[in-house]
Amino acid sequence: YDRRWSSPDTGGLYLTTWIRHDRTPEGAANLSQGTALALALLCQKLGIPEIRLKWPNDLLLSGRKAAGIL
Repeated sequence: YDRRWSSPDTGGLYLTTWIRHDRTPEGAANLSQGTALALALLCQKLGIPEIRLKWPNDLLLSGRKAAGIL
């Protein structure tokens, strides 16, 4: 799709995590959705009530993308 992944020089946090699992490739897709849901719930518990989950795996903060989980 010729998409670019970048952030301004003034900030941004990029993180890669490897999670070992015994799921099939089809079942592994649920990991990104579950991670997005868990992060949304964590943000709410930390006092960020305006965080929203844009299904299936993006987090929006005040209507702007705050995180995307692959």
